[in-house]
Amino acid sequence: MSDFLRDLAKFDKKLKKILDEASGPKALDFIGNIAVDIIRNRTREGYGVKKNGGRRQGLADLSRGYIEFRRRNSSRLSAFTSPGKSNLTFTGKMLNGLKFKRSGNSTTITFDSSRNRKVAGYVSVKRPFLFLSIDEIGQLVKTYDKYFAGLVRSRNR
Repeated sequence: MSDFLRDLAKFDKKLKKILDEASGPKALDFIGNIAVDIIRNRTREGYGVKKNGGRRQGLADLSRGYIEFRRRNSSRLSAFTSPGKSNLTFTGKMLNGLKFKRSGNSTTITFDSSRNRKVAGYVSVKRPFLFLSIDEIGQLVKTYDKYFAGLVRSRNR
């Protein structure tokens, strides 16, 4: 076998390992954590997204009655909100319960409890938030590109 063919076989083997790792559990966990952080932080800022690839937009305003309820119960409010701020954060439990679930070669955003899933289902009707905007998808892709480049660099030493 020529040196060229031997080098090509080594390269092919190394490339397959990199690609397997780049789409494996560790990579999916990395992507899942980033996606959860993006959704949680954007929602705490008071923005939602109606569909994947959509545009970020402000969450619907709170009703006067609910603002008053939040004022009366301000001791229970999360540090990430105020009585009049629409950011799906009263106590913070629902957004803190955001997590991802890895299944096969995909990652799904979900919640840590059925209660948080129910609350999210209820509030999502008027204030959709469980999607990634086109800009956030771009951010996720750029972050993954850096992850992949680091993986390639680490395997070429």
